[in-house]
This record gives sequence, structure tokens and C-alpha cells, in this order.
Amino acid sequence: MSRFAAIDVGTNSVLLLVAEKKDGKFIAALERSEITRLGKGVDKSKQLAPESIELTLSVIERFAREARDAGAQKLVVSA
Repeated sequence: MSRFAAIDVGTNSVLLLVAEKKDGKFIAALERSEITRLGKGVDKSKQLAPESIELTLSVIERFAREARDAGAQKLVVSA
């Protein structure tokens, strides 16, 4: 079975989905979500806060490791 992973980076949270393709359909094998508040205060400052950037990058790195450990052969990160 082929496993695929997607990491979605949003203004408030980072999502991970690892899914396997079975009988032409994708079935979720692992799902994670973590709030990082990347967009906190950006409407006023017009800049991303350094601490939010660091937290988001840390979560992306952890989720990528989890996806590989779960057997994902392909990984896509979207923002």
C-alpha cells in the first residue's frame, strides 16, 4: 500500500494527514493538528511574529518526521 502525507500551514494551525491508497480511495492513517498562531497580530504589524515562525517551523519538522515514520513515501507542504 502506498502512503502519502500532506502538511497544511494556516494562519492559526498546522495540520498533518497521512493517508494510504487502498482500492482507489485514500484512507486516513494518521491525523494531527497543532495551533501555532502564525498569523497572530499580522493585521496590525503587517509582519509575522518571530516566535510564531519558530513554533510553526518546529511543528512542520516534527510532522514531517511523523509522516516518514508512518511510512509516507510522498510529502506535500502547502500554505
